[in-house]
Amino acid sequence: MKSIIYILVLTLPSFIFAQEFVTSKTYCDNYNKFIEGPEFGSLKELSDSIYPSGKIYLDGERDEQYRNIESIIPFLGLGNDYSLEHISTRASRFDENIEFRRYEQYFKGVKVEGGGVTAAYIIPNGGPVDPNSPCDELYMLSPYVFTEIDIDVKPQVMESQLSTILNVDEIRKAELIVELFNCSYRLIWKTDYYKDKSFTSWVDANSGIVVKTIESTQFKNAPTEDYGIQNMDDSEENNLTRLVSHDGSIITYDFNGTNLFTIDDTDYLDNLIPTSNTSVDWELNDADANVYQAHWVTSTTADFYELLGIDFGTIHVGANCTGLNAGALFGSDLAEGFIVIGESAGSTLAEFDIIGHELGHIFLNEFLDYDEGGNASLHEGIADMLGVFIEMQQNNETPDWEMGDDVPFVVRDLENPEFDCFGDVENFGFANRHRRSTPLGHWFFIASTNGTPNIGVLNTLNIVLEALNLIGEDSDYQDLMEATLTVVEENFGRCSEEFVAINNAWETICVETGFGILNSHPCDYSISGPTWVCEEKDYAKFCIQGGFPNAHYRWTIIGKKSTEYKFLCGMQGNSQEGCNCLTLIDFPKYPYYPQYITIEVYSPTVGSNFIVKKKVKLVDCNNDDPTCREYYDNLLVSPSNNSFEQKREALSSSKLYDTYESQTITQYILYDVFGRRIATLTSLEQIDYYRLRNGIYIVVELNEQGEIINTRKKLIMR
Repeated sequence: MKSIIYILVLTLPSFIFAQEFVTSKTYCDNYNKFIEGPEFGSLKELSDSIYPSGKIYLDGERDEQYRNIESIIPFLGLGNDYSLEHISTRASRFDENIEFRRYEQYFKGVKVEGGGVTAAYIIPNGGPVDPNSPCDELYMLSPYVFTEIDIDVKPQVMESQLSTILNVDEIRKAELIVELFNCSYRLIWKTDYYKDKSFTSWVDANSGIVVKTIESTQFKNAPTEDYGIQNMDDSEENNLTRLVSHDGSIITYDFNGTNLFTIDDTDYLDNLIPTSNTSVDWELNDADANVYQAHWVTSTTADFYELLGIDFGTIHVGANCTGLNAGALFGSDLAEGFIVIGESAGSTLAEFDIIGHELGHIFLNEFLDYDEGGNASLHEGIADMLGVFIEMQQNNETPDWEMGDDVPFVVRDLENPEFDCFGDVENFGFANRHRRSTPLGHWFFIASTNGTPNIGVLNTLNIVLEALNLIGEDSDYQDLMEATLTVVEENFGRCSEEFVAINNAWETICVETGFGILNSHPCDYSISGPTWVCEEKDYAKFCIQGGFPNAHYRWTIIGKKSTEYKFLCGMQGNSQEGCNCLTLIDFPKYPYYPQYITIEVYSPTVGSNFIVKKKVKLVDCNNDDPTCREYYDNLLVSPSNNSFEQKREALSSSKLYDTYESQTITQYILYDVFGRRIATLTSLEQIDYYRLRNGIYIVVELNEQGEIINTRKKLIMR
């Protein structure tokens, strides 16, 4: 595979022209990191879009049989010998109904080291905990799979022989894996043991040859240029300590004065990795202090990235280079990234904001190309945001808005930028991408700290990172603006402080949103009414609050069976034209509960700027219908059958579902998550009057005697 390598640089305005190099970047053909080409053509039948980064968005209208990860395996080029095992789950940054699940790849029951898939699911509340639940809908994949494995997984070397091969009394742990060495698959015993210190060895399971050994707990001190003596995340191989992290994820190379513009990925050679005597700490005759600093800062920065849910595979660090720059090589990705670190006035550029910026480029390659003024300036601007966040972690949560100020190399000041209006840089091309990014960095500063309101660095950054899922590879400022507003509207609501802060920051840097500068009450109108209703009542009323006199409103119901609701004010399909209130007088019947619908209002009188939404939960209050778990597990029979009630009674103590007691609830006591009492209510609808901030609250339900019936959490998202 041929690829162009660019230096993605932090640079002064007078050094805006980055060199380009063409090189051959070798990937093993059977490691399909990117789902592309005709061999995966059949997967396109199930997808809305397949991105070069490997992310696949699945078509929501696809057949029911393609709802889970197992049904998708054949489309990934994996036959019957392959399987995927769920190992972890991570919730979305904002949406409680979205979660990301990581699956490890197995070949004939043996783990394939480094192989797997990350899948995003839509999760209905009240559904099963089972990661393969039919209640959950698979909608996105990010695969890193190994294909065309053709080896015997029956080891010739047994686990009991490993202690003899390694000459130790006891093996702590041994795992049989399939691993790719030099583009050939081998069956390996990955073995942990203690022999004066802790080691990990990779033993060929057929020949008994020890392929590789590292010391898994040795961390020796080393002198850094700016941070004094620091403990290195290093490892041992062949009786030498190497500047390679114990898990192999950070590898540092001493380029000994090589100009960074002449370096490509083929130059990162093993003989450039510093080594030292295992019995003493690192010394300056083993490597320069700037090399140790590059390794320590990069290792620490990668750990800080985990706070954002971003994990890197292998990072190759080119240190002790000359040239007034630092950069990431084009073609780097989360699986394998390459960075180079230069100097300024004799001082290394291995600083937290700069390394955070460069690793940011590697992460952003998953979402954006870097070949035009637009997408490249987004790359640079968002990488600056990440650099600020990383340095903030090192500085005990204190933000530093100058990039590169720890050495004589201040290149951008997000608080006081060279350009603070997008109109001044809009026509800048690729060569001026760094200067074109400065209004975007200033946008981040305004939204985070300088707006009214401001929403904080982490919250603003999470909004940007979530918005990356909604833009294309060739996006520009306008695309990112629309994506961030979509994120805050969907997750916080148009009347939220987040919407005001994000919107006003865009307007301040001259990117028009269509809303103008907003005050603290940006909505001309809102929707009153319950956030949940009993499905048996077949009645719910939602009305416009605020708005203009004599305005016309168009109401729409979004969700399953949306066309089967009956309206008091007339209807056509799932819409109602006119009336200040939407009164639902008959609900469709669903196979299980709870269910969710969204009420949307658009006013041609007010304009498209004010489309307001309200999510409503349909609850089985009298407890005579199955939950999703019960429905799919066939725990229950028809609700009209007496055995259903018997089964329900038998299951009542199992807490497999949310219970809504038949006792009359006369009072609700509302607490925040810190246990502070907020209010006493006679109806949950009264919560809307308190205009609570988004977050989790505790609701205690009392009966007529003042006895506690139920206690539950309530998520407020406006």
